[in-house]
Amino acid sequence: MKMQTAAPSLWAGVDLLNKHGIRYWLDSGSLLGLVRDGAEIPWDSDIDLGIWADDMARLMEALPEIKRIGYEVSVRHYRGILYGCTIKQINGNDMRPIHVHVYFRHDDLAWSPQTVLFAPNGRGERAKVGFSPWPALRRLILYLREEARQRKVADAALLHRMWRWGVCFPLWGGFVVTRNRFDREHWCSLWPFSVLYAMYTWVVPARHFDTLDTINHDGVEIPVPSEVETYLRLRYHDWRRPVQDWCYWTDDGCIKPAPPEEVIDWTKVERV
Repeated sequence: MKMQTAAPSLWAGVDLLNKHGIRYWLDSGSLLGLVRDGAEIPWDSDIDLGIWADDMARLMEALPEIKRIGYEVSVRHYRGILYGCTIKQINGNDMRPIHVHVYFRHDDLAWSPQTVLFAPNGRGERAKVGFSPWPALRRLILYLREEARQRKVADAALLHRMWRWGVCFPLWGGFVVTRNRFDREHWCSLWPFSVLYAMYTWVVPARHFDTLDTINHDGVEIPVPSEVETYLRLRYHDWRRPVQDWCYWTDDGCIKPAPPEEVIDWTKVERV
């Protein structure tokens, strides 16, 4: 995929999707940037692709090859169903993480679970909807995460470096290692993970993904949802206006603040 800062690495991953016959489309902020601006959104931190659940088995078959060419892959499950994966470059920083979102069909709708993370961002009460009432613990855990991320800062004072290396990094590391062993259902029900996470559901008219269009970008045909402007209007409302503080779990027009089993008939869900 030939997008401003990540063309070679992104297309290396997408070439594998094509090679294995995996039908995908550009989605979310990556789609918005390409349609509106003809490029990636500068403040967007990842690349979003969508696939149907029918193609997930082929994607899983491709994962060993994706790993062999230098990518790290993590997968996400909710109540036993595999609903997404993240592909990251192991060495180098010339590629944003690729998030592959898996959509399931329910009548004329497409749906996909989404684990949302509480992150204070100045939005007041809107950002707290659906989360357990532990603001002090939330702040502490998020502080530990940030301190762990900053542990290698060279100009930090000795005591501050010791604090980061000896306390924040081990505590946050233990939290992450433990978290990654759990199905996302447990993230939203077990303390202290439930302090930070809640399960929401994307619900989109399936026709946008049943038939795909393409956009030519620098001579490359990129698959996108059909009726792409209508789709972007559903997701982003006034999608032509850039918004830097857009938050998908409060602003996305297709996300429901409830887990999938409260949105669709869970008895019809096929395990992938």
